[in-house]
Amino acid sequence: MTDDPDLLMEASGPTLPEPRPKRTSHDLDALLRIKYGAPEWLFLSQVGIGTGRRADGLALNLWGSRGMEMHGFEVKISRGDWLRELKSPQKADEIARYVDHWWLVVSDASVVREEELPTGWGLLMPKGGGLGTIVPAAKMDARPLDRFSCVSLIRAGLERNALADELAAAEARGYKKGRKAGIAEESTRWRPDDLSKLRLKIGRAHV
Repeated sequence: MTDDPDLLMEASGPTLPEPRPKRTSHDLDALLRIKYGAPEWLFLSQVGIGTGRRADGLALNLWGSRGMEMHGFEVKISRGDWLRELKSPQKADEIARYVDHWWLVVSDASVVREEELPTGWGLLMPKGGGLGTIVPAAKMDARPLDRFSCVSLIRAGLERNALADELAAAEARGYKKGRKAGIAEESTRWRPDDLSKLRLKIGRAHV
């Protein structure tokens, strides 16, 4: 019996790398926010338009030079969930008809086969540090939004901005509180008599 770690490793075989954690729907939402970020885009999660069905995500282009297109996203992290979606494609069509491009966003290649994609759907998948386009989404003839849908999008955008303002304010309060506490701690670290003793000690060292 040997205690040599090298020999023990050879005997037990090479160490296999740990499997990469599976992406969650929250992870995919965060990647979409990066890909479709400001100032060119406004990205909204879980917003409803048209009949009231909610999309997992909507991205509105804010630049006239890019056509101010709207992209919709269906997020799936399991094959079972995707197969259930395929049995009722009309659910996605209820909202996809109002956007210029419709995308399926999946956590990995095990969720969907490319040939299963409905006509015109694009496919996005994590690649590197972001989302890669596996299948481009076709340009669709989007229906105009009714007033109710426009108000829903505006409300969602305002709520998102209000949340961002609240987070920024909380961050600023935290910074000011931390800075104040740091100054207070620094001011109590050296009392006047401590400084006098330190000066005296330095003076003696140079005698």
